[in-house]
Order: sequence, then C-alpha cells, then structure tokens
Amino acid sequence: MKDNFSCPNEIPSTVKDDLFCTPLECPEKISVKRFSSPTTELSPEEFEKQKQCIEQINNLLSTLTNPRDPNNLSALRLHFRMLRGILVEIELECNDTKEIIKGLLKEAGRDFLQIEDIGKRYFIPYNRICMINSNDCSPHENHNHNRELKDIDKCLRRDIVLNFGKVVSADPKLINFFFGIPLYLQLANLIGCKVVVKIDGELSVLEGKLVESIKEKICINTLDNTVREINITEICSIII
Repeated sequence: MKDNFSCPNEIPSTVKDDLFCTPLECPEKISVKRFSSPTTELSPEEFEKQKQCIEQINNLLSTLTNPRDPNNLSALRLHFRMLRGILVEIELECNDTKEIIKGLLKEAGRDFLQIEDIGKRYFIPYNRICMINSNDCSPHENHNHNRELKDIDKCLRRDIVLNFGKVVSADPKLINFFFGIPLYLQLANLIGCKVVVKIDGELSVLEGKLVESIKEKICINTLDNTVREINITEICSIII
C-alpha cells in the first residue's frame, strides 16, 4: 500500500479562487503553492460508489429502527426522489375502493407523491397508496439526491452555509431536499388554485378554490361559494 502513495498534484495558479462569493474585500494574499488533499486511497468512481452504499445502508437502518412509526419515511422518500421522471401506475384506496392513477412521478415529499399527467397534477398521501408499478424502477443517476445541489449558484451555496435556516425555510424545494416537505406546506404554495379533492367517506368529489392550507387541514371555497374545511388525514387525493 505504501508503494502506491504519492503526493497530490499542485493546483495550477490559473485556477481562480472565487473567495466563496463573499462581497467583502480580503487582504492581499501571499503567493504560496496550493495542493489538493486526498481523502481516500480509492479511485473517484470507487469512492463515490462506497459513499452511496453507506448512505443507502444508513437510510435503511434509520427506517428499521422504528418500523411502526408512520412518520419515519425518510428512506422511502429518498428512494422515490431518485425515481423522478419515470412513468408510474399508482393504485390507491379510498372509500374501500381501489383507483388507478397513471402519470410521471414528479416529486416525493415527506408524506406524499406528486404525479403529473397531461394538464393535471395529482397529490397522493403515502398512507393511501397500495401499490406502485413501473417498467423502469431503477434509480436515475441524474436524480441522485447527493448531487442535486452540486451545480447551484455559488452565491446561493454561500447563503445556505452562512444563513441555513433563513434561506432553506423560504424555498420549498430546499425544504424538501433537506427535510422532506409535508403535503400541507406544499399546498400552501398553491393557494388560489382550482382543486378537485377526493375525501375518505364521501362518494362525490369536492371542487373549488384552495384558500388555506395549514398543518391539520385545508380549506376549499366550493362552487356554491361556501368554505369547506377538510382534515389532512381525510384526503385521498388532490387534483390541480
């Protein structure tokens, strides 16, 4: 192993140091040689595969530590996020009957899937899903969760590092990336949209305009101009 060790290559002076997008002027630098620091003896490809395996195992162990907790869906969400962009067929249960929804798996939140079909967006809670079928269930490399922020703007990267709470809490996509966005919070960004809601225990759907979405409930201004409150746990699916 020692025979294979070698010093890292010197970083060329032509490689620009962007100072991590800081607006402040820094003191003049003393010219010194810069060297990259090796983190492993593995090749970059082997090291990347090893990190992915470790993350998958950690996510699985995190889920198995409390399998009866319905909120412990982190590993499931991360797996679904890697399947974004594929056509799926979802079987969900509502009012003791099964329904099939087909479309593109667009996003996976903390407690729901977002499916898109021609001109429609479906929001389906995990607890209503019985089965998911697809001809392509292999994770897509371009949807690797770890690489999703790899090419973001450097100034945004700096803001996330220095003002994590403020920056992330203001962006639903970042909330979902780091924590998994709950359904009610995702719907809060769609206030004012026309919706069709299928409710457990009711045979007819509810149509109207979404006027409020909070942790326990959503409010719909129905077609007869009355406001109807719906408990989040009663929602079978929402179409926008």
